[in-house]
Amino acid sequence: MTMDNPFEVIMNRLDKIERLITNNHQMPAAIVPEQQILDIGQAAEFLRLSKPTLYKKTSGSEIPYFKRGRRVLFKRSELLLWIESSKVLTKSEAIDQADRFLSGNGKSKK
Repeated sequence: MTMDNPFEVIMNRLDKIERLITNNHQMPAAIVPEQQILDIGQAAEFLRLSKPTLYKKTSGSEIPYFKRGRRVLFKRSELLLWIESSKVLTKSEAIDQADRFLSGNGKSKK
């Protein structure tokens, strides 16, 4: 029975470890945490709106935003909630909501 070269075994194991570490540092974009505070350009890209449209929504107080001096900033989580707040109900959701309202089992939900 032949014995493998111990240095070769160690080098092979180190190569495997290095590949694992390198691959873990190259995470797909979907896994990398998103930036929480967005400027006007980032928010426009995130919402797929033009900057002028986004400025119009801020001036009309139609969208949640913050001001830091002259800068307009957005919290990503609040933009997601804003998007979800305009969800159109499916027919079955609307029927369920109407049934709950008519039966008096609580207030209607969105």
